[in-house]
Amino acid sequence: VVESGGKNIEIAVMTKDKGLRQLEESEIDDIVAEIEAEKAAAEAAKKQPPKESTS
Repeated sequence: VVESGGKNIEIAVMTKDKGLRQLEESEIDDIVAEIEAEKAAAEAAKKQPPKESTS
């Protein structure tokens, strides 16, 4: 079982201007929530019957 969430993930971002910075857990949680929403939308799209084309 894989648990998603910011508690098990560490992300660091390096930029030319600000150097290396570690993302806060809240920032990671926001990213995880966005990814899960996209995943759910993709799965819902797969389950919908194909639209008939009227060409």
